[in-house]
Amino acid sequence: MTRKAPYVSFFLDNAASSTAWIHEVVDHRVGGLAVSYIRIVVGPKPSAWREEETWSYTDYSFAARAVRVRDVRDWFETCDPQGWSEVVRQDGGLRLVEDVDKNISHNPSLVAHDPLRYPYPTIKFAVTLDVDSALRQIPSEYFVGDGCPSFATSASAFNAFFNDDFRGSGMSASQLGVMEVSFVDTRGSLDSVVV
Repeated sequence: MTRKAPYVSFFLDNAASSTAWIHEVVDHRVGGLAVSYIRIVVGPKPSAWREEETWSYTDYSFAARAVRVRDVRDWFETCDPQGWSEVVRQDGGLRLVEDVDKNISHNPSLVAHDPLRYPYPTIKFAVTLDVDSALRQIPSEYFVGDGCPSFATSASAFNAFFNDDFRGSGMSASQLGVMEVSFVDTRGSLDSVVV
């Protein structure tokens, strides 16, 4: 069987970590539930991690899940849209655009523009999701829900959930229709260099 995401699968096969940290956005607007954004981190627990938490709004749900890397790897082997909800125990199908995981970037440790700010280098893949064009549009409505924080803008809601950053201004929302898969390289690091 031809893998739809061979490069991501290769890194998952060789991951040093056994845990994947997942944040996702499930869109409720267009005929059924569909994942419109997802961030997967394979490596140490992110500092901005929300522990097994779900925020539910009228049109969206935000979910944080820690899952086994082997379950994510097995899903990438089949790329079964309905199987994704079994991996993260959250409703919403996930479908990838075929063979688009070649968009790779390498970030050094503590990159200033990366909200995760890992003390280790990371390798990141941006994989395009096969979603309706309406699901790629950044919402403009208020985010108000029961038992979760409320926000005046989508950017504020996204940054609070994904990055634990509750500042109300100067934020931009994540690009929808994308899966970001990051592998943290923990093979070695230097604490400091003295000349």
